[in-house]
Amino acid sequence: MRVLVVEDTDDSRVMLVKALKGQGYDTSSCCNGKEALSLLRRQPVDLVISDILMPEMDGFELCRIMKTDDDLKSIPVIFYTATYTESRDEALALALGAERFLIKPLEPGKLAAVIREVLNAGQEVEMEAELSRNHFQQWHRQTVSRKLDKKMRELQVQQARLARVESDFSEIFHAIQDPVMTLSKDFRIQRANQATGTLLNRPLSEVEGRNCFEIFRGADAPCFGCPVKKTLIDHKAHHGDIEHPNRNLVVNISASPKFTGQGNLDGVVYSLKNVTEVRRIQRQLEASQRIEALGVLAGGIAHDFNNLLSAIMGYGELVLEDLPDSSFVRENQEASMQAANRAKDLIKQILAFSRQSEQEVRPLKLSPLVKESVKFLRISIPSHVHIEEDVDDDCGVVLADITQINQVVMNLCTNAYHAMQDKGGTLRIFLKNTELTADDLPKNSEASPGKFVELTVLDSGVGISETVIDRIFEPYFTTKGKEDGTGLGLSVVHGIVTGYRGHIRVRSSVGEGTEVSVYFPCAPAERLGERAAKRSKIPGGNERILAVDDVEAIVTLEKQMLEKFGYRVTAFSSPVDALKEFQEHPNEYDLVLTDMTMPQFSGVEMAKRVKEIRNDVPILLCSGFSDIIDQTQARALGIQGFLNKPLLAKDLAVGVRRALGAGKTGPGEVPQTSLSS
Repeated sequence: MRVLVVEDTDDSRVMLVKALKGQGYDTSSCCNGKEALSLLRRQPVDLVISDILMPEMDGFELCRIMKTDDDLKSIPVIFYTATYTESRDEALALALGAERFLIKPLEPGKLAAVIREVLNAGQEVEMEAELSRNHFQQWHRQTVSRKLDKKMRELQVQQARLARVESDFSEIFHAIQDPVMTLSKDFRIQRANQATGTLLNRPLSEVEGRNCFEIFRGADAPCFGCPVKKTLIDHKAHHGDIEHPNRNLVVNISASPKFTGQGNLDGVVYSLKNVTEVRRIQRQLEASQRIEALGVLAGGIAHDFNNLLSAIMGYGELVLEDLPDSSFVRENQEASMQAANRAKDLIKQILAFSRQSEQEVRPLKLSPLVKESVKFLRISIPSHVHIEEDVDDDCGVVLADITQINQVVMNLCTNAYHAMQDKGGTLRIFLKNTELTADDLPKNSEASPGKFVELTVLDSGVGISETVIDRIFEPYFTTKGKEDGTGLGLSVVHGIVTGYRGHIRVRSSVGEGTEVSVYFPCAPAERLGERAAKRSKIPGGNERILAVDDVEAIVTLEKQMLEKFGYRVTAFSSPVDALKEFQEHPNEYDLVLTDMTMPQFSGVEMAKRVKEIRNDVPILLCSGFSDIIDQTQARALGIQGFLNKPLLAKDLAVGVRRALGAGKTGPGEVPQTSLSS
């Protein structure tokens, strides 16, 4: 049996044809009544199953023409419809000669049963005689008009619903805080939300219709690793960071494929998140972690290096005492001591940079420090950068930490050098006395009017643009490449200077160079008097001291130094032997001097065991570097003081005298003995 299916909806037609073929029928199909008539006149069939509402010619007209055609009127017609479902529609269908009027959807088994029933009946159903052409047309028009009215009402409802959906979507789309767009397959922005315009500072009319890489980066092609390009290639979601070349802006791009109903790629949903601040914080965290790692390394270096310097400087100091003032050998030895002091300061700078050391604020003359830094710069800076200095030796004294002053000078000069490293130039360094009035200082300055020592570093380099000059003191902000800077130098300078209630002034022009002036307040006269009084005398004594350090050269040096000041010293290079000696003769010693880090056990452990034997004996702790004990723990252990290596005789003498004094009066706050007076 041959069956013709007439249906304009593709899915319905395919499903019905497949079901009929499964029942064994020889099935063909058409999209409308006009095509069906053409096919029927060429190749008649045994049954027509037709939809009613179709383009070009509907099912009613098809059935009417078939029933008035002598060659086709015998073919039974079944109407199978989802649109014409009223009793009047069924009456018209039957009046036109249709065998059955079925409403979609119908279970496959029931549909098959109706088809068998119609085919087995084999009766020709004629169109009612009284249904004239005019009558049919009138009836047909009324039916179609009624259906069109109904469809129009349904369409209006659908349009209103779609309008609400579009309105809701638009509100949600534009309420999203991050920029969101849809892109075509050629990278054109089809639609963008309001956040996109805000980010770009442009109206959406200037955004939509343009290529994303053009509007965001001013480029003529996608960037390397573009997530949108990847999505267009493999139809998968991708994301990544893109940095705007001309703005301080980093965005994270997320690209997701957009498909049609048939599963074909139609474009890309493209969203952005401004991650500039997030990435800045991440860089700060990474830099902090690097500094923390550097601090651990610096601590290890400081401990070992300071042990070496203790022997070099201590024995050098003893040698100097035995040399005549006019000796050529004495001059050489003094040069060696200066080099050792420089090495000591370098270790302090490393620890200061990694935040592993405490400040030691004291009256300083800046002129020798600046001159020493200039000597170092002449060695380290290439010859195409010329260095000029104008340092006033009569500059006032400032209260500062020597390591921090070195940091200020070196950071300013390093920045100046970097500004000239490509083309060369002149680096000028000035130091002089000056006075600042209230008019010279900004209202929010930490400094107060008065006398200052002014340090100025001037370069003839590339200069700083107005757009970034206000940001140069921000932590981690840098205009240099990753290999040249971390963005910490000037922020460190700013922190140090403002910490001393000083002032910084920057002048710069692009292409003409930069001038940075730093103002340190002069120290009050009474503070200088205090310092002079402290320097007046190095104390000595005749007490008995037990000294222990695992480095034989250092403990021998400590013994020689202390004996020069009148003390009686018993020295050990093993904490085990030293503890045994104290256990056997606990009352023969007035003070225990112990190193912090030793192989058998630490200085802290030594202090605990000594206190278990005799609680009232004062203890002085000596270390190349350690951060494993704080002042509260030290006080609880009865430790009277700390000494930092490398040791000089006067430091050791002052530290011992203070510890002995504290031991007699009872434990109090632990004194911090400086490296130099």
